Amino acid sequence: MNASTIDTTIRSQIIAQHQQSLLAAQQSPNLKNLAAFHEMLIREQFVVPDFHSKFVNRETLLAIYHGTIFSIKTDQLIVHNCARPPSKLVLATKMEKYLAALNKKSGINFEK
Repeated sequence: MNASTIDTTIRSQIIAQHQQSLLAAQQSPNLKNLAAFHEMLIREQFVVPDFHSKFVNRETLLAIYHGTIFSIKTDQLIVHNCARPPSKLVLATKMEKYLAALNKKSGINFEK
């Protein structure tokens, strides 16, 4: 082997390692600070509950981030006035049916 072949091999190995670390960083968010992760989801335009809500924990935020629990994004949100809004249970039930058709979960526990 000559020097240029060795240099090319080493460069390709370094590039491959760098790409793997970039992929790993993109797939798993930094969870050292739950508040920072919550803020990151808001910056990514997810509509999430307040930080002090019982619903906000590491597992739930990860599920929202990976798409296993549905959370609408702000660009999908359309607000209209409603003279007689339905109850929260009716809205939650309709949302659950809609998400079931998409094979997603809302994370709402109806037994409580």
